Amino acid sequence: MTGTDGRRYMDCIGGRGIFNLGRRPVHVLAALREAVQVADQGNFPLISAEKADLARRLAAFAPGELDCAVFSVSRGEALDAACKLARGHSRRGGLVTVDGGWYGETGFALALSERRDTTDFAPLIPDVRSVPMNDLTAAEAAIGRLDAAFILEPVQAENGCRCVEPDYLRAVARICRDRGVLLVLDETQSGMGRTGARFAYGHWGVVPDILVIGESLAAGAFPICATLFAAPLQEFLNEHPLIHLSTFGGSDVGCLVGQAALDDYEAVRPWENAAVMGERLATSLQTLADEHPDIVLGVNGKGLLLALELTSEEQAAALSAALADNGVLAVPGRVATASVVLRPSLLITDEECQHLVAGCRAALAALAAPPQGRDARRTSRRSAAARGTSKAGGTAAKSGTIASDTSAAAKRRSGTSRRGDTSATTSESTRKPRAPAAKKRAPAAGPAAEQPADTSTGAVGSTGTEAPVRRKRSSRQQRQKRPPGGR
Repeated sequence: MTGTDGRRYMDCIGGRGIFNLGRRPVHVLAALREAVQVADQGNFPLISAEKADLARRLAAFAPGELDCAVFSVSRGEALDAACKLARGHSRRGGLVTVDGGWYGETGFALALSERRDTTDFAPLIPDVRSVPMNDLTAAEAAIGRLDAAFILEPVQAENGCRCVEPDYLRAVARICRDRGVLLVLDETQSGMGRTGARFAYGHWGVVPDILVIGESLAAGAFPICATLFAAPLQEFLNEHPLIHLSTFGGSDVGCLVGQAALDDYEAVRPWENAAVMGERLATSLQTLADEHPDIVLGVNGKGLLLALELTSEEQAAALSAALADNGVLAVPGRVATASVVLRPSLLITDEECQHLVAGCRAALAALAAPPQGRDARRTSRRSAAARGTSKAGGTAAKSGTIASDTSAAAKRRSGTSRRGDTSATTSESTRKPRAPAAKKRAPAAGPAAEQPADTSTGAVGSTGTEAPVRRKRSSRQQRQKRPPGGR
């Protein structure tokens, strides 16, 4: 990316997991231009060749028997469709989730997410409750025969890239299957190759009953998401075809763009690069963490979905600003606000990876510098700016420049400047990010099938088919549980 000042930046916000194939992928944008010449919006409830073709290709792309699809515009809408389908199919009301999730901005998504502002939208959808992630005893006690679904993100990008433990996910799948509860996995940020496999669940040999795919489906070139599900659930939709409507969901134009993106995904197999480069990036970041133990507590994540866990929310905001000063755009997590997430393109090269590490090194060095040193550098920069302005416009312009620089510095100190998004790499969680309190609501139902691990990834280097790589366990780990704001 290039700023208005001509400066180049590496985008590690990535639209929060949308731009897996980089910004403005040529083939996908060409397909968009062509699609608007031959197709239009279409009608959501009615089938079309474009919808059918994309659904067929997604069924072949996603591991497991996920043969049916409903298309949406946004991630939250796709999650809402999954919850409606689970409740409608099972005739049960309860939804169980885990702490630390972030699912979007719509009705069910708000109720399931770990947010500080839930009281602003209260009352939320009822019969939703939360249990601690990776606590099997709590999950077994919570999942009951009145529940429709158990819902989670395999990698919680907004919660410091905390990863589900493989044995936990397998055990939860068995419990769901035994009790007739549907397993719903939201892979909006972890899917389409980001963790080193096509989908994160492919690492652990568990296939969900319902899968949510986010906006990376069309590589950020068109707003389209998908809810994939097993064929037995289709009967309910056939009986109630209007239970979930989306005016722009499944746009025929969007379906054509999605197919073009799938062409690229299948041709390039970016999950292979994500596995290799993610491991390298995680190793380099851990080295930086070891050099700055007073700032960085750990490195968490998998593939190219990584997070640096910092000592405070203020440090995370300051690091985001310092990264921007050094040509890297990244932002704190929305749940674990003391983390900074890195989500680079899955096509990142070794040279670009080195550039990213260099930016992180320089940013951490800036944060570690004694305050006097930082003040001296700021003073030097202000003086240089003042001198340049004086040459151009005299004393009045000079004083204005100094005031502007002072304001910018104040913003950097308070961590209020340059808010962005972050991403992560191949090694899984080092430390368990914040574990919010349980939500109060009720259970769900449907079968969750276990299948062999996804061997189609072709990933070179660790794809994490078993336990996550642990990098630097923090002494603060036991203090991470905190009440979810507003719950």
